[in-house]
Amino acid sequence: MRKYIQYSCVSILLLSSPAAALAAQEVFQTSEPIYRQRVMLASYPTDPPNDTDWLASCDKVGVASIQCAFNNARTAENTMLNTALPMLSLPDQATWDAMSDGEKALWLINRERLDRGVDALHGIESNVTGVAQYYAQYLLTNNKWGHSEDGRDPWERLADNPAIGACSDFLNIAENLAVFMTTGNSIPLPVERSVYGWMYDDSTSDWGHRHAILWYPYDDNSGTAGKEGFLGIGRYSGPYTDWNSKDWNFAQMIVMNVFDPCASWSYPPQGPEIDSQGNNTSISNGDSTPSATDHTHFGYTAVNTPVSRTFTLANTGDADLTLTLPIGLTGGECQGFSITTQPATSVVAAQGTTTFTVQYTPSNPGDSNTCTVSITNDDSDENPYTFVIRGAEGIEQGAEGLIPTYRLLL
Repeated sequence: MRKYIQYSCVSILLLSSPAAALAAQEVFQTSEPIYRQRVMLASYPTDPPNDTDWLASCDKVGVASIQCAFNNARTAENTMLNTALPMLSLPDQATWDAMSDGEKALWLINRERLDRGVDALHGIESNVTGVAQYYAQYLLTNNKWGHSEDGRDPWERLADNPAIGACSDFLNIAENLAVFMTTGNSIPLPVERSVYGWMYDDSTSDWGHRHAILWYPYDDNSGTAGKEGFLGIGRYSGPYTDWNSKDWNFAQMIVMNVFDPCASWSYPPQGPEIDSQGNNTSISNGDSTPSATDHTHFGYTAVNTPVSRTFTLANTGDADLTLTLPIGLTGGECQGFSITTQPATSVVAAQGTTTFTVQYTPSNPGDSNTCTVSITNDDSDENPYTFVIRGAEGIEQGAEGLIPTYRLLL
């Protein structure tokens, strides 16, 4: 007999304006976390002791707001847990807007996993997305709330999909739910704020939704090594009557499902898969912590004396990778940086590589600059591919030779 554990849910009242009496009210609700019953070992990174609310000053208007809120929460978690989570650097607004709900959630979830030393999920998958979309629509159109409102628990819904039911490994987690309800006509950033709530504002659910995002006992027995598990996001909107029989003018129902495919899962062609490397070390997409190990930190050099680093772009997929050249440098502190050698080709064959070279020339003693390398490409879930580089501090030329002007690198 299948058993599961449920914890109490949490409801948070938010107001879209300080003028509460005039503003449209918005309510965010998460479901009870749900696990399959088996031996429960520590299967996720350490939970923070306290919630971190979405910072009001970040607003809710796009990529800048998402990055602001998540980085504020990461900073708070670093303080609470004495960790060193790097800050996120999201794709630009146009790229983000072109992504599906599943792609946005996958980008955020995999960054949360990778930055805590947990393997990434393999990707979004049409069967699990279909299950999630069905249940989001079912809950909203039938004014229901909970994990088993259609008479099946999340594992039964997933198993009733023929492809999933025929080839899935045991997994103790399967589903997160969230709903936003408003007296107004719209909900900003529903998927992104759902992921945020599950990750950083979940203490009253004993962090169960966070566990579902960061869970790591997937059986890495299929597909690309170091990646395992499929994600699906369902979203459905419209009027809604909640569990207290209150009518809402507009709601967004969000369902997240995950499953672990078995060893014989038939993966579709992978397509292009980009990987950037420095000093023969892979640089994670979105990496914002420059390091000498992967040459993203350039080290010391004298004033007006250039230092160069050559980076490799590898296509580890099974189809041509197309780069949109030139590779760009973005950010407010890119002074002194330049790309001196662009890739020799815009098309990198499967399992092939190409290179590009970045140069940094400090112009003043004590200079220290950071800049983001942005590589536009046709990888389905890593476009653009970005990482932060840091320029060497300037070296003063003294009577006794080169003397470093020391500065703390934060």
